Amino acid sequence: MKVAFLSFALAEYSIRLAGALAQEATVLLLVPRSPAAAHLGQLDRAVRLLPFSKPRLRQPLRQIRMIHTILRHIRQFGPDVIHVQIGH
Repeated sequence: MKVAFLSFALAEYSIRLAGALAQEATVLLLVPRSPAAAHLGQLDRAVRLLPFSKPRLRQPLRQIRMIHTILRHIRQFGPDVIHVQIGH
């Protein structure tokens, strides 16, 4: 089973949960680059990490670009399940 795990917040929790999921599935973890950086030492080697830049809400063009990039990577991965931890 392939799981795309998308999280916009709670980087440490998301990294740990993705690691646990990786024991039973192939996992692609998409998290914002800045908050995740401090917790990457806890990332399970089996998890494929794709950090992304998360623009401010008042930057609509960058928001659209971010969404396009995330969707492109999810489509390329071809998951059976898409888990969205926290959206904005």
